Amino acid sequence: QDQHSNVNVFINVTPEPGLDLQGSDVVSNIKITLLQALSGTRTTVPSIFGEKEIDIPQNIRNRDEIVLDNLGVNGIGKQRVTVEVQYPQDTSSLIEFLTPEELN
Repeated sequence: QDQHSNVNVFINVTPEPGLDLQGSDVVSNIKITLLQALSGTRTTVPSIFGEKEIDIPQNIRNRDEIVLDNLGVNGIGKQRVTVEVQYPQDTSSLIEFLTPEELN
């Protein structure tokens, strides 16, 4: 005899601080120094699968995005990491260093 019944499944997802969902993509932000942005670096970022090590390429710009494939929901989506470059409070010595000598 064929018996059909309905089953209700409730899933409660606990948000992970610093990670947001947009569709099947996970979105996060990282902060790096100006020196790291100019020279490139390796750092870790949180993901829904634990900490992941990523390479930050040389000359990355503020608000650039690094896309990590297969780190989204169910391994289908991506993780999009937005890079926030932290600029020094006092840039006077940096400006002086970068200013051509004939202008000093």
